[in-house]
Amino acid sequence: MQDHSNPMPASASRAVRLESFGGPEVLSLREVPAPQADSGQIRVRVTAAGLNPMDWFMTSDAETASRFGLSLPAGFGTDYAGVVDQVGDGVTEFAVGDRVFGGAAGSECSPSNSPGSRGRE
Repeated sequence: MQDHSNPMPASASRAVRLESFGGPEVLSLREVPAPQADSGQIRVRVTAAGLNPMDWFMTSDAETASRFGLSLPAGFGTDYAGVVDQVGDGVTEFAVGDRVFGGAAGSECSPSNSPGSRGRE
């Protein structure tokens, strides 16, 4: 098992990536550039992420993935909970430090850019 306890530099993040279609054996954990919150977005430091049966179904093969608009490489998983660590211009419903949860396509189970309208815990 890989040790992930070392903190990442502020410019980087870890993301679960899907680089070929299939089951859990094709998932990989990668270092990626940290996203930044654009106008109207928040960035969430993800503390919990979940996968559900639909995630596996959508990525089982190329034909199914194309029906959902997915192409490779892609982030994997959409359900998350965490803490807002960056707020873009124009966001008034959330502040840094707010605990949030939601779903964001392409979130890659990493710090994610999300529209500033997700739920609060």
